[in-house]
Amino acid sequence: MGVKFAPSKKLNTGDQVTKIKDFRNLSAHLMHEIGLVDDIISKIKTDSKVKKINILIGELEHISADHFEFHFRERTKGTALENVKLSFKKVEARFRCKDCNTEFSPDEGLNGCPNCKSKLSDVTKGAGISIESVEYGKIL
Repeated sequence: MGVKFAPSKKLNTGDQVTKIKDFRNLSAHLMHEIGLVDDIISKIKTDSKVKKINILIGELEHISADHFEFHFRERTKGTALENVKLSFKKVEARFRCKDCNTEFSPDEGLNGCPNCKSKLSDVTKGAGISIESVEYGKIL
């Protein structure tokens, strides 16, 4: 899939550089999204009839359910997964303080750990994309 820039007016050199940079960022972002989709597809056994895939998308992940489904449909055309139903659930982000082990949400931790104010924490939930479950059976 190529992206073409068709400016309606002549761009100066600075604008062209910006457009090229934007295109590189877009390409990197698309590659990330496609990689996430390919990773999910590779984990599904297609030797049986897959009816529905329930997918968890972390709040911190930079892909929406619509974008994921678009790329999924593109990547599964002509395969056993082409007509499978997709269901998405958002997983809210949670963090754990490295100093006192308090668990908190992003809103609670805007200024660090709500308990000890430490700025050091690990993400415990809400990052990445995973399969919650796969339903097998006859596709209607």
